[in-house]
Amino acid sequence: KDQSRLGRNHIETGTYMEIFFPEHGVRYIAINDGYDSNEQSQMDIAPFRNIINEMYAKDTSRKIKSALRTRKKSGKYISSGAPFGYQKDPADHNHLVIDPNTAPVVEYIYSMAEEGLGLHRIAKRLHDEKVLKPCYYKKEMFGRFIDDEKMYDWDSAYISQVLHSPV
Repeated sequence: KDQSRLGRNHIETGTYMEIFFPEHGVRYIAINDGYDSNEQSQMDIAPFRNIINEMYAKDTSRKIKSALRTRKKSGKYISSGAPFGYQKDPADHNHLVIDPNTAPVVEYIYSMAEEGLGLHRIAKRLHDEKVLKPCYYKKEMFGRFIDDEKMYDWDSAYISQVLHSPV
């Protein structure tokens, strides 16, 4: 399509265009840039386009990171999915609200941890009491496939994640 699709690093892109492709008999055409490696006159401008493409990618990345930092500092929730026990507010997707279906499970996990139970014992108790694990709720909400035989198999690493979630 255009040279920016070949690469964002001007040195690597230039290496492909000026060395690798000619050595291997590859004809490179960038339609939107009007570039054809068979036309020698276009080889002069190609390195400049590669530098501009790299600068544009870096500038865009900086702007996106800055916008995300600003949104986080203002208290907006910016991740794509809500942590277990919460859901995205239907009125404001940058705000979390307590999920009435899963919050009791999170509270139960915290209560067991406060009792002094370790991660493995919490996971075992959740399994023994047939408490559904988080992916089951995602299946219910989003229609994702999970193995029904494993819907109670809690993982101690996930218990740790719930307990250490900054949310």
